[in-house]
Amino acid sequence: MSVQFPPGDVVASFGMYFKFKGLAQLLEDRHPEIVSRVSVPDSTPMYVKVDLGRGQSAILAITKIDGAHVWMIGSPDMPIRPVVWPLNGMSDETLVDSLYAVASAHLHSRRTSSPWRWSEPVVTPIVELADRLAELGAVVHNVADAHGYFVHHQDGGPKLEMVTTGARAHLDATYERFAFRVSLDKRAGWRVDTFDLELHSWARLVWPMETDDGMFTGVPSEVSPSEMAQLAHHLTRQIDHWECYAPWSPPGRLPYRSPDASSPGDIPRFQEELPLDFPVRHAEPGAIPPDQLVHRVSEQLSAFGIEGVSVVVDGGDSPIVSGAYHIVWQGKGRELSTSDVQRLNGIAAAEEKKLLVLSRCGATRPANQFAEKAKALIFRWHWESGELSGDNEHASDLLFPRLEEFERSVGMRFC
Repeated sequence: MSVQFPPGDVVASFGMYFKFKGLAQLLEDRHPEIVSRVSVPDSTPMYVKVDLGRGQSAILAITKIDGAHVWMIGSPDMPIRPVVWPLNGMSDETLVDSLYAVASAHLHSRRTSSPWRWSEPVVTPIVELADRLAELGAVVHNVADAHGYFVHHQDGGPKLEMVTTGARAHLDATYERFAFRVSLDKRAGWRVDTFDLELHSWARLVWPMETDDGMFTGVPSEVSPSEMAQLAHHLTRQIDHWECYAPWSPPGRLPYRSPDASSPGDIPRFQEELPLDFPVRHAEPGAIPPDQLVHRVSEQLSAFGIEGVSVVVDGGDSPIVSGAYHIVWQGKGRELSTSDVQRLNGIAAAEEKKLLVLSRCGATRPANQFAEKAKALIFRWHWESGELSGDNEHASDLLFPRLEEFERSVGMRFC
């Protein structure tokens, strides 16, 4: 006698049904006051539904956005901001508690409670900061800490953004003429980057206490979220009263600023006196002039908070120098090897400085791993724009938010 097993899709359907029935039961157990409002359909599509009355409801379902399956909590009947969770790694308790938070907010005519309103599973310092900023009148658009998922609309449809936070949790907010990102690294502290909507430029808040190597470390992590909210609030209202590092305009937003005529690098022989491995090919398609490239890179380093950066005619290994870093300009068309970085780091150590490499092609993975241990910075520069990207984590952490991502996060185009 042969045993007939049901098809795989039938088994999967039954499994999905029991999954949602289990979630509904857990919701009822944890929040018995809404038992009469909870239901699960007997056929696909599967979801947990909380009846809110007057034909309205809040649901928890698995949906596909922009090619990725995610958990989503929202309402097909109301224009509320959806809560989005990764498909894997979320506890059942988190899923049902966030559904309850959304439903309860509507039933009691109040905002969704924290941390669920920010699509975060637990209250963290960055979540507390979001709450305080919202109380002060800022519009907090997205919070990225535990997972960093958010949904934005583009070309007429929803798109899923998955933010890589690295070691830094952050939030994006707007207030009057400013958009800003506040981030937190437990080791390095808070950081406030503001984007001026009128000047189209980033500026990073200077904290009075700096390290001996002249490197901006951020506001100490011991500063409370409430104090940081007040700081960010006052910063956007009275930015002229706060000291910030030199502002920087992302490429493509403003015409390239010509170097000041009095600059020691802006002389006819500038291109000839660059190091020999610095390529000065005017014919490279889309490339900006070498002198503008150098000044553009220098401006970014100053804006990141690296002190004492200047452009020089005879800088040895680099047309850019710093009192805190031994800077090497690497224009060869190959990646730096581990031995290259070790050698350059030894030269920097002999000068009692840290190493900063400005490379056309970056470094190999092992070389970047060594750079991390040595606390060196390795950046790549780009011919077309002069913009820097981080090749190792220490360098990447210093970058301003990518403007395209930031615009999607806050839901506006800055120019």
